[in-house]
Amino acid sequence: MGVIIDRMEVVVLPNSSMWYYIPNNGMDAKPNRNDNVAMEVMDREELEWYHNIQDPWDWVTVFENTVSDYCGYKYGVAVDSNSNAIRLMLEYLKIKDQHIVIPARTYVSVPNQIILSGNHPLFEDYKWNGFYQFGGDIPIIDAATAFYEDMGKDHQDKFMILSFHKKKILNIGKGGMILTNDEKFVEWARPMIYDGRHKDKLYKEDEFECIGWHMYMTPEDAMRGLRIFHSPRIQSWNKHCGSSKVYGDLRKQKIYEKYVSTE
Repeated sequence: MGVIIDRMEVVVLPNSSMWYYIPNNGMDAKPNRNDNVAMEVMDREELEWYHNIQDPWDWVTVFENTVSDYCGYKYGVAVDSNSNAIRLMLEYLKIKDQHIVIPARTYVSVPNQIILSGNHPLFEDYKWNGFYQFGGDIPIIDAATAFYEDMGKDHQDKFMILSFHKKKILNIGKGGMILTNDEKFVEWARPMIYDGRHKDKLYKEDEFECIGWHMYMTPEDAMRGLRIFHSPRIQSWNKHCGSSKVYGDLRKQKIYEKYVSTE
């Protein structure tokens, strides 16, 4: 459908005067986002052609693969929020009744998810910028305010959690993603985020896998995420949009009094 102007660099999409950068060695490679190449925002029809979308759930799969590849992980599991992703990870890792060290200055949903999962937040006043890892040997990195190419390079054995809130870098409006190299987690998570269902089966024909949560990303949100990803907003390096300087000290909140050490 597209008209190739230069197979190594530019393609004009159908019924459009807009042109887009194509990676030098084909569609499966990463584009060099530092090149001075015009990238306009694609509409739905153009995205469908570019990513060969055949089924609504393909939007989610392509978005997961696009983001995980960009960040340097094998897999991505898209969910409806960073907060729910934290809850999901604590469940998968079977972390219960533990004291989990987190920054005193972070978003409120982080300690909330820790408490709701049957654990105890332990607030420490330390500086962070863009992302931070949960304390101890818990392999969870909260990267809600970071998004840049190969950000997982030094964290391949960790689960990195992204946020797509409207104030974040890839600002879909809502949503999150768990980046990982753990294939077993991906297999476990698919039905867990979709009410125990299987996406490839009709509801009336499905034998439910588990008692799951309702926390999947919709195809519509994934499509919006791809549009933003392919826009000039997302570069190889994107400035962090949060740090310990941005958030207030949660230890001052009355609801967390019982979790604050008096020592």
